[in-house]
Amino acid sequence: MKLPNLKNNLNLILGFIAAAMISLTLRDLIGGSFQLRTAVFLGLAVAIGIYFLLKNLRSVSDILRRRWIRYALNFFLLTVIMLGIIVFIYLLALNNDVQIDVTANARYSLSDQTIKVLKNLKEDVTVYGFYGTYQKRYTLGRQQMDDLLEQFTLYGGKFGYKLYNINKEPEIAEKYKVTVPGTLIVTSGKKEEILSDLSEEKVTNAVIRMSRESGKKVYYLTGHGERAADVTDGSGIYYLDQQLKNMNYKTVPLKLPLTGGRVPDDCDLLIIAGLRADLFPLELKGIFDYIKRGGSLYVMLDPGMAPRTTSDLDKLGVRIGRNIVVVNSVSELDFVTGNIYTPITNNYGNSKITREFNLDTIYDKARTVDTAAKMPEGVTGNILVSTIENTRSEILSVDALSGMMKRSGKTEKNGPVSLGVALEINTGKWTPPEIKLDDQEKSRLKTENIGVEKKDLKNSPDMSIIASPEGTKNGKARVVIMGDSDFTMDYIFGSRRGNYDFVLNTIAWLTEEEDLISVRPPHLEGTPIFLSDAEAKNILWVNVIIAPLAILILGFLILRSRSHRYFKDK
Repeated sequence: MKLPNLKNNLNLILGFIAAAMISLTLRDLIGGSFQLRTAVFLGLAVAIGIYFLLKNLRSVSDILRRRWIRYALNFFLLTVIMLGIIVFIYLLALNNDVQIDVTANARYSLSDQTIKVLKNLKEDVTVYGFYGTYQKRYTLGRQQMDDLLEQFTLYGGKFGYKLYNINKEPEIAEKYKVTVPGTLIVTSGKKEEILSDLSEEKVTNAVIRMSRESGKKVYYLTGHGERAADVTDGSGIYYLDQQLKNMNYKTVPLKLPLTGGRVPDDCDLLIIAGLRADLFPLELKGIFDYIKRGGSLYVMLDPGMAPRTTSDLDKLGVRIGRNIVVVNSVSELDFVTGNIYTPITNNYGNSKITREFNLDTIYDKARTVDTAAKMPEGVTGNILVSTIENTRSEILSVDALSGMMKRSGKTEKNGPVSLGVALEINTGKWTPPEIKLDDQEKSRLKTENIGVEKKDLKNSPDMSIIASPEGTKNGKARVVIMGDSDFTMDYIFGSRRGNYDFVLNTIAWLTEEEDLISVRPPHLEGTPIFLSDAEAKNILWVNVIIAPLAILILGFLILRSRSHRYFKDK
């Protein structure tokens, strides 16, 4: 009977022990911890390696003289060096808040808007997140919450969060009346808001609402065929209205005839989204009075509409074209809604609204709006957006039979042409254009303030005050005039990220909330795969530890077998 070779068996046992120590060391490093036990594991593996070399120095020396061994060692050393570099970079990133996001739409990076909001926080904001467990193995929502909210804590120092298991900590869930996993409670001082959806956009909007004492008031002018906030067929501005409410704005429809032509004093912004008919002189007078009082105005005028009002608005220091913008080449058309009246552009002016903006915006049947050659006293203007070169403006003419505007086929100007301007008005120096009111119109317009909240009209003036408004000395007013209203309607605004950000940035500038001018969180496409804790651990062990260890053991056994044959031949 042949006795077992104790020396070879000892080497084999030590080899397995060394491999086990290396795998345990890798497990701790991958888990993000380097403890005393990790150092012990690594020390044992190194000690066994040194022992093996000293006990088999001559054999090792003979083996190293073989060419294939030298090649194998070179490969092994390069592999170790590469793994060392990867581990070093991993540990460096683990201990420093650095990440590189290469996903589409920057899925795992916060948007410019979120970062600005967090850095400008004056009061602490805390989010309480509630997740659950399923069959005692699967964690529902915790990792997603942790991944997103951890990024929020990196900016400003005023944001914090705590996560609770709704099954293991029911008393806390009961305190906040939470029954469904995935619920977030956003708090700041005495303010509290419940979120049922986990997304950067939802959390950011909630933080905005927490950080503002009371929302600014936005009025939509109605009664002239404007795009309505309560229309949901895609042609209205319902989605815009919802986004403004999410950002803590209060939105109210306004019929100026019911207020005696006066824009309410609590109006922070008046939006006129696409006139289909001219304003009455008294309404226009009231709007100019509102500007004189330091108000903000956002006007969108489609081609051929409201010709008399267009002429009156020109007096603000703009040139509103009696034309329509046409795209010259089919290659420049949008592949979804494209036709020759649908220009796409990323050609923006040097306004605060667009200074750092580079996303494409799309317009559907637009007219030109440019600054006037001679600006009124106290008025300065900047071009907001222009078309690209492969466009032109065509003059519109009046159809003799229908009286409607139609294309004349005559080119007025080759592109690029301006589609919108932003005006800043020094109300102390600016004199409103004179609007004459005849007795017939005064008597025709209602002035009983019907259908308007009393608090909005507590300072409403009579006709004589409207006819001669008093401005705020050294006050500032802001006006934006665009040659299109289609770019704000739901089916474009809701699907084009550029339009979405451009419109909301414009409103932020008009309401003097310039910290909200930014690129907002993207609308994500697709759904990422989320793993349970058990599944994540299984993948870690199989792909990171077991598979490499199996290859290492196999290589060791092959090397041992070949070296055994080599010494036997000797």
